[in-house]
Amino acid sequence: GPDLDPFLFLRYAKEIIAHGTLPTMDELRRVPLGFDPTTELQMVSYMVVLTYKVMTFLGSSQDVNYAGVIMPVIFFAFTVIAFFFFVREIFYRKHEKETHVKSGIIASIATLFMIVIPVFLPRTIAGIPEKESIAFFFMFAAFYFFLKAWKSENLKSAIIFGIFSGIFSGLMSLSWGGSSYLYFPIAVACFIAFILGKFNKSRSISFGIWLFLSPLILFTFSNRYSIKSFFIGLDTGLALLAFAAIIIDYLLWNTKIKDNKFLNGIKLPKHIISLIITIIIGLITILIFLGPSFITNTITSIQNMMFNPVTGRWKTTVAENRSPFFTEWSASFGPMIKNIPIMFWMFFAGSVLLFKKMLSKIENKKVRALTGLYILFFFGLVFSRYSATSIMNGENFISKAFYYISALALICGFAYLYIKDYREEKHAFNSIEFEYLLLFIILVLCLFTARAAVRLIMVLGPIAPIFAAFLIAEVIYSFKK
Repeated sequence: GPDLDPFLFLRYAKEIIAHGTLPTMDELRRVPLGFDPTTELQMVSYMVVLTYKVMTFLGSSQDVNYAGVIMPVIFFAFTVIAFFFFVREIFYRKHEKETHVKSGIIASIATLFMIVIPVFLPRTIAGIPEKESIAFFFMFAAFYFFLKAWKSENLKSAIIFGIFSGIFSGLMSLSWGGSSYLYFPIAVACFIAFILGKFNKSRSISFGIWLFLSPLILFTFSNRYSIKSFFIGLDTGLALLAFAAIIIDYLLWNTKIKDNKFLNGIKLPKHIISLIITIIIGLITILIFLGPSFITNTITSIQNMMFNPVTGRWKTTVAENRSPFFTEWSASFGPMIKNIPIMFWMFFAGSVLLFKKMLSKIENKKVRALTGLYILFFFGLVFSRYSATSIMNGENFISKAFYYISALALICGFAYLYIKDYREEKHAFNSIEFEYLLLFIILVLCLFTARAAVRLIMVLGPIAPIFAAFLIAEVIYSFKK
C-alpha cells in the first residue's frame, strides 16, 4: 500500500473474521496506552469482511488479503451506478418529456468521464483497500435519495426516500472523514431553498428525517462523533439552523402570531423575517450555553479555513496536505492541448451555461448581471491562487482581496436582486430549481477544497464531468434545433 491505512484496515478485518468483532482496546496502537477502535473509521474493514464472506459463499478460496485487494473495484462498480442515477436525477423532470432522454445522455457522458478521469483513478483501482471507493458510493446514493425525497409528490414516498438518504449519509460518515462534502451542500441548499420559499410539508418532514437519522447512525455505531460536535459543527449546525427556521416560520405565519402588527409592518420577505428571528434566538442560545468566545473562535476558524485550511507542522509537511496552485491541479482532469487544460475549461463553460439555465425564468438583465458575478466569483475562487511566482499567489493582499470581493459581490448581488424582485412582486427567484442549487454548492465546495489541499482535488474529479457532460449535451441539442 502507498500509506499505512490499508494495513490497519486489513488487520482490523482479520480481527473481525477471527473474533466476530473488534477488541475494546487496540493494544498495537499508541503503545502502551492502547487505542479505542470505536473512534476509528471501521466501515472499510467491515466492507472487506463482507467482500470476503460473499466470496466464500460463492465458493472462492481466496484469503482476506485478496478480498481487500478486490473490494475497491467492486464498490466502485456500485459508485458508478449511484453516480449515474444521481446525475440523471439532477436533470430529470417528470413533466418535461425532453428531459427523459436528455438527462440519461448527460448522466451517461458524465459517468464515462468520471470512470476514467485521472485524479479519481488511484482511489478506485484494485490493490488498495481505501476509504474513498466506499465513501463515494454512499455519498452519491445519499444525494440521489435526498433528491428523490425532495421531488416526491406524496408524503409516504418522501419519508421512505428521506430514510434511505439518512441511512446512506450515516454510512458515508462511518466510512470517511470527508462527510462535510455531503452535509454542507445539503445544509446550504436547504438553507437557500427555505429563503426562496421552496419547503412544503413533505420536504420539511423528509429533511428532518435525514437530519436526525444520519447522526443517530453515527452515535449508535461509533464513538468518533459527539452530540455536541453535531450541534456546533459548521455543516450540521447550518442544517439545524435551516430546520429551526422552518419550524419558526411555521409558528410565525400559521398561528395567531401572524396577526401581529409589528411583524406585518416589516417590509421584508416573510422567510427572511423568520430567518432573522431564528438567528437571533440561535445567538442567544449560543451565548447562554457556549459563551461569547465560541462566536469569536468560529469567526477566526472560518477566516483561517478560507486561506489556511490545513495547519500545523505535522500536517503541512505531508505532501498531500500542501495547498496547490491552479497551475498544479488544472491538468488533473484530463488532456492538455498546447498547455490548455481542456476538461477544466469545459466544465467551467458548462457551469456558466447551467448557471444561466438555473436563472432562466428571471429577467434577462438580472440574469446577465448574476452570470457576470458568477464568472467573477469562479475566477476569484480558482485564480486567486494561480502560481507561486504570479501576483495571484494566494498569500498577498491583492489575491486575498480578489478572493473576498468576488465572493461578496455574488452574495450581495443575489441578495439585492432577490429583495428587489420580491418588492416588485415578481417572485421569479422562487423558480430556481433545488437540484441545480445543490449541484452548484457541491461544485463551489469542491473548488474551495481543491485549492486547499492536494489530496482534496480528488473530490472535484467526479463533480467536474457533470458540467462538461451538460455542455456537450447542450451543444448537441442546440445544433439539432
